[in-house]
Amino acid sequence: MGIEMKLNAGAVRALIQDDEGFRLELQRCVVAEIVSKTLGGDIDQKSRDLIFSEVGKATDDLHRRTAEQLRSEAAILEIIKSRTETEFKNAISRGQNDAEGFIGSSLKEAVEARLTSLVRKVIEGNVKSIEETIKSLIDNRIDKVLCGMEERWKTEMERQIRRDVMARLQGAMR
Repeated sequence: MGIEMKLNAGAVRALIQDDEGFRLELQRCVVAEIVSKTLGGDIDQKSRDLIFSEVGKATDDLHRRTAEQLRSEAAILEIIKSRTETEFKNAISRGQNDAEGFIGSSLKEAVEARLTSLVRKVIEGNVKSIEETIKSLIDNRIDKVLCGMEERWKTEMERQIRRDVMARLQGAMR
């Protein structure tokens, strides 16, 4: 009496999908079982050993080639990873430089605009103050000049009137 187990292909795939060595060993055992059942009575032990040996060599060879392919793919993946990391770092660096340049130029433009605005306000305020001071000085000067002119004019008028009066008095006295 033996134990018989039946598995469908989907269940077998699910069991062995990540274990390449197990999958290869299972294939070798299945081939060996098929050969044993089909040729069991018709083949001698030497031939059976030879078949098992060849199946084992083929399985080992397949396993070796698969391992080599996996190492090769791992090396390629490592190269891709390294290049991707380098490109990513370079892209980040370029982005930082671009951002620093943009922020620097934006900041410079903002500071220049603000300083220009402040200087313009100060100048406009000073111009108004200077205009008012000049106007006040001119008005004061005009007042002084006019006042001085008025005094000189009065003095001159008085002198002319005195001369005229003196001339008439002298003319009347003669």
